[in-house]
Amino acid sequence: MPRRIVRHNWIYQMLSPELWGEDEISGRQMRIGQAVRLELEKLPDSEREFVELYWFQGRSTSEIARLLNCKPYNLVNLNRRIMRKLKNSLADFVEEEFRLRADHQGKCRICCHPDVEKINLKLKSKKPHETYRGLIRLLKTDYGIDIKTPQAIIGHLKYHLREEL
Repeated sequence: MPRRIVRHNWIYQMLSPELWGEDEISGRQMRIGQAVRLELEKLPDSEREFVELYWFQGRSTSEIARLLNCKPYNLVNLNRRIMRKLKNSLADFVEEEFRLRADHQGKCRICCHPDVEKINLKLKSKKPHETYRGLIRLLKTDYGIDIKTPQAIIGHLKYHLREEL
């Protein structure tokens, strides 16, 4: 049975400079490759293994599911989470390199608020033993953000909060 053709050749081109002559690689391509490699190294081992198998080796989710002894739909969700992480972690690089504002904060009510920096400081000050009830009340009274459940805050902290805050 013939091996599947890798769909994402641009990844090979960005991350494998040995495929070309050194003079053919532009400075921008090198910076992109380095930024992506750096963020991939920050991923947990299981996520990095999935990226290697799916994106670099071109294996299907069903093949990977057999290898890792899990269900294919779990891998689809894993891929979605990894891409979201990479999109958020590379947002500053994209903004600086391409002068584009990454729209990774589109639907989050907290991210869209003009006082997002102040809100993030308040959210980060929550102690592990405290509940989210006080934060939910604070968001509603001080900032006019009506959040009903802690999941919105947890999701914001997990996926939208920039490292430098």
